[in-house]
Amino acid sequence: MLYIPGKDFYSLPGGHIDPNEQPDEAMHRELAEETGVKDYTLSHCDFFLHDDQKIVLAYTGQTTNNTLESGQGDLEGVPEWIPRERFETLRIPQPYRELCSRIWPA
Repeated sequence: MLYIPGKDFYSLPGGHIDPNEQPDEAMHRELAEETGVKDYTLSHCDFFLHDDQKIVLAYTGQTTNNTLESGQGDLEGVPEWIPRERFETLRIPQPYRELCSRIWPA
């Protein structure tokens, strides 16, 4: 998750697809820029229409590297690992809450 201090809420890593970039390439780039996560598996798992009428592509993955470090100086937010029980209490946009609740491993 990314904590957005100025707005006191959480969001998910992500962003826009650059020209001539494939969606999977964009997700790898955005994840690296915003969290510094490396050595992971990533799979497309869902999509939905955001309130601003943009299509959101959702990914899930696993890593053994728990180190988080924004490559943007926390410009997009401060990356944090969030356990499931804490996730339930976070201020996070409803579409992202529903997505995470649906795909979170048991």
